[in-house]
Amino acid sequence: MQKQVDKAAFILVYQADRLYRELNQTDSAVEAYNRVIHLFPENQWARVARQRIEEIESKKSKKTESKGDLKWKLQNA
Repeated sequence: MQKQVDKAAFILVYQADRLYRELNQTDSAVEAYNRVIHLFPENQWARVARQRIEEIESKKSKKTESKGDLKWKLQNA
């Protein structure tokens, strides 16, 4: 039974990875990762999903910071 649970969690993470990395559908990927966390909170793949969400949030915050920095530089040039 545990093998089937692991396989199901893996498949969901794999699909979320494709949404994020291949199709650039970040919001859908985050929803899919959250689904893994909700359905399989103690599973190894839930830990992977949490890491992926942290990675996405980190990239989003860096993009926001760089856009703000660019805007500030343009305004103060």
